[in-house]
Amino acid sequence: MAEKSVEEVLEAVRRKMSLNRCEICNMEEAKYRCPRCMKYSCSLVCVKQHKTTDNCNGVREKTSFVSINQFSDLNLLSDYRFLEEVGRMANCAARDVTSHKPRTNKFVNFLRNRARRYNIHLKTLPIGFTKRRENSTFFNNKEKKFYWHLKLIFPHSHAKFTEKRVPDDKPLFDILKHYVDPQESDPVICQRLKIYTTSSPSDIQILMKVEISPSNTSRYEELDASKGLLDNLRGKTIVEYPSLHVVLKKFKTDMAVLGYSENKAARLTLAKTWKTDRIPTLDDWITKVQQLFIMDKSSFQIRQQPAEAYMKTWQLWIFYQEKRSNVLIFPIEY
Repeated sequence: MAEKSVEEVLEAVRRKMSLNRCEICNMEEAKYRCPRCMKYSCSLVCVKQHKTTDNCNGVREKTSFVSINQFSDLNLLSDYRFLEEVGRMANCAARDVTSHKPRTNKFVNFLRNRARRYNIHLKTLPIGFTKRRENSTFFNNKEKKFYWHLKLIFPHSHAKFTEKRVPDDKPLFDILKHYVDPQESDPVICQRLKIYTTSSPSDIQILMKVEISPSNTSRYEELDASKGLLDNLRGKTIVEYPSLHVVLKKFKTDMAVLGYSENKAARLTLAKTWKTDRIPTLDDWITKVQQLFIMDKSSFQIRQQPAEAYMKTWQLWIFYQEKRSNVLIFPIEY
């Protein structure tokens, strides 16, 4: 009796599907239905065409919203199996030895301390995270040099590559030569990054994401291709290892690049005007330091860094200015 009822259910499903035509070729009767987008198809050819044109992977979305009117026993069974799978994964994670290890160890602390000496704010993730597991960065005590784990992202070609043991003094352009130079790159990589290899080297821009930024915003800093990682990473925050985005200036992207070039140019102008034979007066000193104070304030506002760090640097100057002018100075506002 049970077998007959199952056969009846299957026959009912077949009859229901036969009433629908294939939504891909619109010629034959439907035999299959996509678990993800619920489209009908008639053959393997139409199934493959549907996956290509609609960019569908055919895997049922277990957490998709189902209204109460459409909720059926099948949805209830699906949710039950999903919760079983989550419980099974949680049980496996609880028994995993690596997840119970301490979150930091001597090597990680040593790496962070070395990075701090070079004014690099290195953040590490707990054991078990993918970036923590992938990271192969180490510091060579004998050479006094970092060897970085580096990820290169080429958004215009939708490609990602990983470089290991990259010396911190190797210029970024030399690192990219193996990818963007048609003479030195691998033929397979050259074909995949064709849009980069056919572009001028001066059109290539290297960006790195700013880790300390407001939520729902992504900002990027431009790096100097003629310098190494050590010089480019000074004063910046990185999580585990640097990830560089290689973009082309001729194409518009939605990446918001911070304008540090104007700040740098202003500082160079200050240095040039300062180098004169005339002995500076007290007013000259105050004017120059105030200009640096304002530029640094703008820099902190652009980076959205906490006001405490700014106050730590300039609190004596703010106190001096308040005492000198009898006016309360608000150091930074967002």
